[in-house]
Amino acid sequence: MPSQRIKPLLLVLPFLLSACAGDKQQPPLPEDIWGMSQAKPDKNARYLLQIRQAVTEQFSGSQSYRGKSCTVRIFIQPDGMLLSAAIEKGDPEYCQAVLSAVSRAKIPPAPDKETWHTFRNASLGFAN
Repeated sequence: MPSQRIKPLLLVLPFLLSACAGDKQQPPLPEDIWGMSQAKPDKNARYLLQIRQAVTEQFSGSQSYRGKSCTVRIFIQPDGMLLSAAIEKGDPEYCQAVLSAVSRAKIPPAPDKETWHTFRNASLGFAN
């Protein structure tokens, strides 16, 4: 039973940590990081960080987005080319800014086919 209480906490943890970060803009943290395969966590984690960095470089964050969140679904090709991105849920204004950043981001190629399969259709959560 205690593990059922811990899992929701892990999903909320990125939002709590970003709220405690003060005025420093933190890179958006995808919600699905906790669902990654334990077999290849290092490779997946590195690629996830590369995607986050690419989006963060294009995001012009504003204090008006503080405390906002958004979930965006991305579809990418193995070479990193964005096929589509769509807002799933969240604050409309913040989601539009995130979607714009995702559209401009230069997502790097996946390191291998297995990693691409993990991220080719990914739902990414962002919090400011």
